[in-house]
Amino acid sequence: MDMEVGISDGHPRQKMIDFRPEKIRKAALFSGRNALGTWVFSVAGALLAIPVGIKRKSLAPLVFFGTTGTMLDIIMGISACEREHAERQMQLLEAQNSAADTETDVLK
Repeated sequence: MDMEVGISDGHPRQKMIDFRPEKIRKAALFSGRNALGTWVFSVAGALLAIPVGIKRKSLAPLVFFGTTGTMLDIIMGISACEREHAERQMQLLEAQNSAADTETDVLK
């Protein structure tokens, strides 16, 4: 039976999630890449709005296309983070189930 040390109280517990700072930093950087790495729609909206705004002699297309592109970037980033979080949860669940199966096999 594998035992790991608890986070705050130091008592042995069974298969806890490892919350070491380096793993948290790595996970935060990976998630940040998805959230901040989406800029394509913002740039495309601005590039589309420039000629339209010049033709109409107005800043309204820049506001409309710029905000629409930004909203799409935010939505895409959030959905990528949610997908990544769901994959991690599935991996943790599979690891937990395989550990439980191993323990039941050892006890038999």
